[in-house]
Formats: sequence, structure tokens, C-alpha cells
Amino acid sequence: MGEITIRFTEPPIQRLMDYIFENYRELDDFCEIESESKDTAKCVECHHRSYYSGGNPIYECDNFKRVYLIRFLARQFEQSDFLIKEQVLGEIEDKTDLSAVGCKDIRPCK
Repeated sequence: MGEITIRFTEPPIQRLMDYIFENYRELDDFCEIESESKDTAKCVECHHRSYYSGGNPIYECDNFKRVYLIRFLARQFEQSDFLIKEQVLGEIEDKTDLSAVGCKDIRPCK
């Protein structure tokens, strides 16, 4: 029988969050919508205002997308974690044999 190797690494969600924070935290100091240099704090204000009082989210703006990602990233993971705990764990925690199937593309597994 071969050796068993256990590797302790960060959970995949933590690695994804670290990647996002590392690569998307910097905002451009040029506003694509108004075609002028802006204080990046204005991007956060723009994002916040866009969701209230008939606001208009500007998803074609890269800074808008970055602000959205950073502001709501933790909440999205929290919601996913809740669903997994509520809907999936109960179905598998008493199982002794589990199998997982992975697909290399986005088409459904057969």
C-alpha cells in the first residue's frame, strides 16, 4: 500500500478572495464615463448612489465593476456558504462513501 500524503492548504474560497483583493483592489484614476481624471473615492460614491433612488448602475465602467466586486464579495460567499450548509451538508454527512465528478468545461457532466 502506498503512502498517504495530507497537505494543509488554504481553502479554495480563501485563495479566490486573496486573488481578487490582490488583483482588483486598485482603481484607475481616470473615469471612463466622464472621460476625465477623478479621485477614486468618487468611484465608491458613484457605486453607492447608483443603487438608490432610481440610480443607474454603470456596469460598463471597469472601476464600477471593481468596486462592486470588493464591496459585495464577502456577502456572496456568505450566501453560498449558507446554502451549502443548509441544503447539501445534511444530505452527505451520514454517508460513508462519497464520489465526486468533475467536468473540464461548462457543459453538464454525463
